[in-house]
Amino acid sequence: MAEHPDESGSIGVGDESPVVRRDDWEVVALCPNSPYLKAGYALMRSVFGRETMDSLDSIKRSLVDGQTGILPGFQYVLVQKTMDSNHVLGMLTGDCFWFDEESKIAFIAIGNVATSPGLRSQGVRGMGTMLIDEAVRDVKQQLKAVEVGLLCVCLESEPRARAFWSRRGFVAYEGIDYVQPPLGYHQDGSPSLPVVPETLMLRKDEDYAGRMTYGDVRTLVRHLFQRWYVDGPSVEFDLHADAKRRVESCVQQELYESIFRPCESKGMKSGDVMDPIREPQDGCQRTSQA
Repeated sequence: MAEHPDESGSIGVGDESPVVRRDDWEVVALCPNSPYLKAGYALMRSVFGRETMDSLDSIKRSLVDGQTGILPGFQYVLVQKTMDSNHVLGMLTGDCFWFDEESKIAFIAIGNVATSPGLRSQGVRGMGTMLIDEAVRDVKQQLKAVEVGLLCVCLESEPRARAFWSRRGFVAYEGIDYVQPPLGYHQDGSPSLPVVPETLMLRKDEDYAGRMTYGDVRTLVRHLFQRWYVDGPSVEFDLHADAKRRVESCVQQELYESIFRPCESKGMKSGDVMDPIREPQDGCQRTSQA
């Protein structure tokens, strides 16, 4: 979760159906022409640097055609409804990818989550958690409707957010030196944005028993890197074939350094169970109102 300045945008009422409504609060699933999208994106940009979030055009494209996953990319906003306007006070983005298409098993990848500290000044707590829980529940229902199972939810956490995610059932694993590959590239395929050290965290779905193996994590991250960091930027920056190959080579190198080299240097095999890292429960997190 991430903090955000107290101001929040007022916008007109959209035609989306709320996923959940509690008093004057709603979690709303966005459609491509949503009037909430710009306000939600402005909130995100006040929290995250360009090196850790997609462009607005990329988010819109994901909502329209879902070129990177099983379902279109998903965006949910937390809306406070008042007498004269609606205030976007939280936003979550993400995608749903195949883990094993033949077995019809998918995973959810949460991209960015932000809530406004304006919630705190109103004495409101738990809204960030509600946004996350309701978004995951809604996507899982969409998967169930097309007879696809959900293996897990994954995300890339900044260091100070790990305690927050740990309290919500997400775990990090020993032996992974994770980095987020670049999100921006020049036309020749060379990176225009840096890699970002983060922590891969996963939460197994309740329908799937058993612990994550090295093979599971390797498969998941391979799909994630291909969809988010090769296919996404290639479309975003309209890269030609040679440039795309250069991007893919860069991302493959980060995959090797993040997952393959640290695990396999310890002799890990595909079926070996990954050991979770025990997180301190009193650590700093990026927001206190979620």
